[in-house]
Amino acid sequence: MNKAFIIKMMKAKKMQYEALKEIIPEKMVNKISDLENEVIDLVKEYAMSEFTETKCKNNTSEETASKKVHKVTIES
Repeated sequence: MNKAFIIKMMKAKKMQYEALKEIIPEKMVNKISDLENEVIDLVKEYAMSEFTETKCKNNTSEETASKKVHKVTIES
């Protein structure tokens, strides 16, 4: 997709969300904000755990690859 189009659509959705928050009661806005923060923390935690898990897998595969024995023939 076109990068400019995606950026504009994201801005439009953000503005739509901000407008919706303006018309709902303040108590609900506070609850929604709390939920947003919890979701953001959860996503960050998941992303970090996946990143570290992937990094650990890559390190072990590199270690095993370097320990493999290769047969070499030398012609005289």
